[in-house]
Amino acid sequence: MTDDEPTRNLDQNARLWAMLSDLSRQVPWPIFFEGRCDVVKLDADSWKAIMTAGLAKSQRMAQGIEGGYVLLGESTRKMGKKKMAMLIDLIKMFGDSKQVRWTDPKEAALMEQYARDQR
Repeated sequence: MTDDEPTRNLDQNARLWAMLSDLSRQVPWPIFFEGRCDVVKLDADSWKAIMTAGLAKSQRMAQGIEGGYVLLGESTRKMGKKKMAMLIDLIKMFGDSKQVRWTDPKEAALMEQYARDQR
């Protein structure tokens, strides 16, 4: 984000968390824990880490303090509006590919606002 680019707006933030919540309720995902792989439903915070890392097109990992590794995503708090829009697009494409039923009641209004913001 550049200094003159506005940070993400409240509508984008609300949409982000609604979409992450939909993923958490509907999409099982493989996780690796203590040498085994399980397919589970992750919480919205875990999906946020996965999606922000996916947006970066590269993954950063850190060693955990008691072993293992931690996937480092990106903070959305300081994201610019354009980058947040890209993240929302990524989540939408991913969710659509997994047949996620988006439940945010504001979805139509948010899509219209998003389209206006992109002009």
